[in-house]
Amino acid sequence: MTSSSSSKKTDPLSRKNRSDALNRISVKIQAALWVIAAILLEVYGRVFAMMWEPGKNNPSFILIGWVATSVFVLLMLYALIWLPYIERVGLPFDEYSPQLSYAGAAAGVAAFISFLIGLWPAFGWATPLVIACETMGFLMVGHFIFIPVDMINLLCNRR
Repeated sequence: MTSSSSSKKTDPLSRKNRSDALNRISVKIQAALWVIAAILLEVYGRVFAMMWEPGKNNPSFILIGWVATSVFVLLMLYALIWLPYIERVGLPFDEYSPQLSYAGAAAGVAAFISFLIGLWPAFGWATPLVIACETMGFLMVGHFIFIPVDMINLLCNRR
């Protein structure tokens, strides 16, 4: 009797652990599928090659899109690496600097619209899908980058 009562006590905890593990695996599989889709789109659709071929795009909007994407990446690095590991801010970045979310969203929208206008001559009505797939692949690649906290602390000369 005691063995069944002890297994009932640990069962909800093991269900929660199992559920959390399955959720993490599901997120990794979805991220891998987005990355694979973006790679396949690049291989067969030649998206980045189309950006630089003359006459098949609008180069000024492509350049604006790359600038906006660079701003977005820099804001993301600031929020996810600089604030927690170098500045040692204990708050989430949206509480510490709420304007950061708005600036990142504005940069993302500016990049999307610029790439949409810039790539429209090359892909036509498929342009929003192409941009969405490439963007999701770019964002989901972060699931597979592993940088240990000790390495960041070592690079920052803090222990």
